[in-house]
Amino acid sequence: MFGLLLAIRVTTQNSSENLPNLVGSELENFVKAPGKSVVFFGIDYPQNIEYANYGIFKNKDSIRFCTAPANESEKFNVKTKSVIAFENGEIINSPFKAETSGLFLRWLNFIKNSQNYQVKTSGELKGLFNMEINTIFGVGIQTIPKEYATQSVFLVSPSLFKEIGLPDVESGLYLYRSCDRQLLQIKSSVEEISKCDVDSYNQSLIKTKPFVATYIVDVNDTESAEKMYSKLGYLKSKFGEKLFALALPREYIAPTLRQLKLESVLQPFFLIKNTTSRTERYFQTLEDGDIFDIKYIENYVAKVLNGELEPTPLSKAESQLNNYGPLKEVTRKSFKNLVLDSKNNTLVAVTAPWCGHCKRLKPVLNATAHVLHGTPNMLYVYDDDANDKPSEFPEIDGYPTLLLWNGTSPKPMQFEGSRNMKTIIEFLHNNTVIPFDIPEYNETEILGLYK
Repeated sequence: MFGLLLAIRVTTQNSSENLPNLVGSELENFVKAPGKSVVFFGIDYPQNIEYANYGIFKNKDSIRFCTAPANESEKFNVKTKSVIAFENGEIINSPFKAETSGLFLRWLNFIKNSQNYQVKTSGELKGLFNMEINTIFGVGIQTIPKEYATQSVFLVSPSLFKEIGLPDVESGLYLYRSCDRQLLQIKSSVEEISKCDVDSYNQSLIKTKPFVATYIVDVNDTESAEKMYSKLGYLKSKFGEKLFALALPREYIAPTLRQLKLESVLQPFFLIKNTTSRTERYFQTLEDGDIFDIKYIENYVAKVLNGELEPTPLSKAESQLNNYGPLKEVTRKSFKNLVLDSKNNTLVAVTAPWCGHCKRLKPVLNATAHVLHGTPNMLYVYDDDANDKPSEFPEIDGYPTLLLWNGTSPKPMQFEGSRNMKTIIEFLHNNTVIPFDIPEYNETEILGLYK
């Protein structure tokens, strides 16, 4: 079993001209001509395959490219929408399905070096796994069995597998199954062990169902990776009409995680996304429940699909909080209890981890909280990158923004003034509903404790 793999990004470059669209005998002659060719079946170029532009441009002198109507694929026993490589009229590899420019370029390099190729470095070996296509490896052998003579087989020394952390790969033929990233020894037909219970990554097909679900696990967390495949296969069998269940590298979904503000969520976590919305998402972490318990996750998925749950608000994990000083951290989940339901004056500094002004303000807030300890005042910091904003927040124009709830209204007062201890303490004193005396303090001395 392999952990999650890396995808690479390549800036696309427009091809110099549109690809020919071929049918009938023209298509047959095209793929039967000497050399290698790639056919986009049932896919409009360039509108729906922009990811391919750079790869086509880079390889147009060594590989021929064309498009063909979907019904032409029946002659070759392939899916109606497929990207297929041919050599002298014969299909020479698995269809390309990742739909990213970098992996398409790798796939084309694989096509150019098809048949028996000696893998010489561990970097090359890792690169083959990154391509997300089924791949046959001949480990520790020099002669390929006759039944695989027309297949692309990569010859690899067992020592290279040891270098990438797989010391138990013995000599023989293996299939790297891309759908769940397993390396399987070939003891029966390749077609039989190629079958996978988990959906393949196909962006256009994903959009045909209302939801897509996946586990987000760390690249080195092989234990979680092993757990997730059987769960996703079960979810596919149970909810397949409404849900795509995908196992895919985190890097494929990294832009989506940024868009959904989920980059900082502790892994592993289980994610369901509405395929028609840019922002609607539902997720569970290990702090919420046992996400690898199939009954727990089945019940959760059923509630999402039945419309019984609201989208999950993002709340920074308790284990990620820094609450060691007098200034405490409040999260989306703890906001109501610590702020709205509090009878104290509650000042919340809305910050972002990349904000330089916020970093400079933190010692001031710690020192202020230190001075006001024992008075009816609480100071909190709120990480706006790691939490969704509560509805009670006003629109935030910049960081840091200081908001005061004093128990009189769910709407806060916004601090406007110099961000120093004296001004902040006076702001709290002047707007409190619970009178308090300002303690005596030496600003330089107190600030020195927190810088």
